Amino acid sequence: MNTKKILFITHRYPKGKNTILEKDTARALFNIGYKVVVLAPTERRNLEATHKYNDDGVEVLYLKTGNSFNETSKLEKILTVLTRPYLIERAIKEYYPNEKFDLIFGYTPFMANYKLFSKLKKRYNAKTILFLWDIFPQNAKDLGMFKNEILFKFLKFREKMMYKVFDKIICNCQGQINYILENKYKTKEKLILIRNSEFFKENELINKEELKKEIGYKKDDIISIFGGNMGEPQELENIINMIIALKEYSNLKFIFLGNGTQIKKLKSMKEENKIKNLEILDFVERERYEKILRMCDIGLISLNKNYTVTNFPAKVTGYIKEGIPIFASLDSCSIKYLGEFIRENKIGQVAKAGNVEDMKENFLKLIENINQYEKKHFKNIYFENFDVNELANKIKKGVDGDNV
Repeated sequence: MNTKKILFITHRYPKGKNTILEKDTARALFNIGYKVVVLAPTERRNLEATHKYNDDGVEVLYLKTGNSFNETSKLEKILTVLTRPYLIERAIKEYYPNEKFDLIFGYTPFMANYKLFSKLKKRYNAKTILFLWDIFPQNAKDLGMFKNEILFKFLKFREKMMYKVFDKIICNCQGQINYILENKYKTKEKLILIRNSEFFKENELINKEELKKEIGYKKDDIISIFGGNMGEPQELENIINMIIALKEYSNLKFIFLGNGTQIKKLKSMKEENKIKNLEILDFVERERYEKILRMCDIGLISLNKNYTVTNFPAKVTGYIKEGIPIFASLDSCSIKYLGEFIRENKIGQVAKAGNVEDMKENFLKLIENINQYEKKHFKNIYFENFDVNELANKIKKGVDGDNV
């Protein structure tokens, strides 16, 4: 029997021990018998040429592209987005001229260009699978990024074509499934519900109090962390406003760890309001992040209050994997799905984004019951919903095991 081959097109794939959802997904598919080729960009700022890399059996092609993340000019971002599909197609022809791919994976919003995937699908007679992370362009319109209605309608047309070219859509919550069905983009049998999944690693037991002291905190400090992108989608100023409202609680400490377009604004808010119990740190490697995370007592999630489409951030997986209760500041749409998931599974508290009183009240509820959250419960929730091995098997059964 021939080994089936996957072309896995994603916007990021870290080298070494650093791991993320996409990397764990590719690895899990490799582990159950697929040959996996990953194509990921290496941005111009990295000063790397296009090159291949063997990640313990998973072959990765790093394709040199323009810059598109963090503090990149709008013009360069647009140019990178426009040229990237052409560069990807050319690279596949050049580096894999005789390869035959059976399954081709893409991700929203960065790696789902319908023209590119239509060409690849036809060339290889392959099945195409989309991981739906963001619902674009509606999410961008919610944030005020599109004032021009003609441009928005054009992008909606491209969205419709994107759903058409992919054979199966992997959704991470019921809200995404409802959105696709309501817009009649796909029928129910073409949709698969799979949460954002990672490998579970049993960490050695630690003394959290000693770790707090080592990093510079007091043993009775209650530390909350937000790790990841700090941009308009996260609207972290809502969390800062809550921190200001909680100023009388001296043992509450907060960490923002990451990067993004709003980091300067957030640092200015911290300085202007003389907030001493908030640290804003630059992005660190995954291992260092996980060490800091294990010291923390609460994982923060923050979504822009103006969203009208649901979001289920990947950091939910990380917090549950580490057994850390969640405090989520959510828009009204995400409250119905992510909020309900948090409440039903008793893994944290939820509040309305932008409503400082509601945020304060629910955060204090979480603090009051902080000792009731058990690691064993979170581990059970993880294996029921976020096990990447189960994800791979679901893909094999739901995508590769039927006539798409």
